[in-house]
Amino acid sequence: SLLHLNINAQISLRGQSSSGTISGTNITVSKPTGTITGDVMIANISTNGNVIAASCNGWTFLKSINTGTTSYSTILIKVVNSGDAAASNYAFALGTGATGAAAAIASFSGVDTIRPIDTTASAISVGNNKFPSASSITTLTRKTAILMLGQFAGSATTANFWNNSFWKATNPSTLTEIYDQNGSNTSVGAAWGLLPTIGSTGVGTDSITTSGKWGAILMALRSCTPKITTQPLSASVCIGNSTSAFSTAASGMGSISYQWYSNSVNSTSGGT
Repeated sequence: SLLHLNINAQISLRGQSSSGTISGTNITVSKPTGTITGDVMIANISTNGNVIAASCNGWTFLKSINTGTTSYSTILIKVVNSGDAAASNYAFALGTGATGAAAAIASFSGVDTIRPIDTTASAISVGNNKFPSASSITTLTRKTAILMLGQFAGSATTANFWNNSFWKATNPSTLTEIYDQNGSNTSVGAAWGLLPTIGSTGVGTDSITTSGKWGAILMALRSCTPKITTQPLSASVCIGNSTSAFSTAASGMGSISYQWYSNSVNSTSGGT
């Protein structure tokens, strides 16, 4: 007989926070409410005034690109650990010459903390118009979360700068906006959706209020796969005697249940 894990784990958006105000050459963003150890945070930063990648102690660089003559986009990732329990915010260094920025953090639960990024585009796409688009990606595993991250360099004074009803891909067809944050001559936006099967997302798209220089990228977060940590031990029982009790344990996110199989067939014959 084989022991099979019935896995119902799913990535969920824990929360988001954002800021459009810099202090010196730093921008500080609050830790999203409800974020706990084991969550994964993605930071999206658009800087005006220089072409330097933003950074923050404890965060890992993912992507960056020059979106204009004096504007830059940076994406960072952090797996939340016990040391983050006391943190209320994170200060991102923008580099010398920064005159403005917009930054946001999105926090997710149910993400694989060993390999959180399932796949991502090789680079942030860039353009100069009102219609940001991100190159298609193809996921490697099931039950991923698809994120589209956007950055803008130029006058972004209008509220709801990123059109919250136009975030789209082919699969999933509709992406739900996470945040829309303006800064001084810059802006960031993001949206997400779940992709239950392995496959191509198609091109990600949105529209913005003002024509200008933008960056956009699609990435997929990998869901946490539960694992059996304690296997049941074999036992021999004579006919007519009481059955033997088996015990097992598993770790992972989501709701986990067990099912015995006999030669690949669901089996509860003679026991439970």
